Amino acid sequence: MVLFDIPEKKRKIRNWLRTQLKMWDFEMIQQSVWLGRGPLPKEFSARLHDLGVGECVKVFPIRKIKN
Repeated sequence: MVLFDIPEKKRKIRNWLRTQLKMWDFEMIQQSVWLGRGPLPKEFSARLHDLGVGECVKVFPIRKIKN
């Protein structure tokens, strides 16, 4: 699960993140909450930090979701 709160002034980065998550077959639960199968690429975290939004994005591993 990926959650993020990227400021409006960094809209291009926020849109880039949504595009990446779609490419990795993540499903949007809310605009800033995405669920998908991992693991995410190792470079993902480094890229977020390079873009200056590493502290705005949280990744939580989920093992199993019950209905």
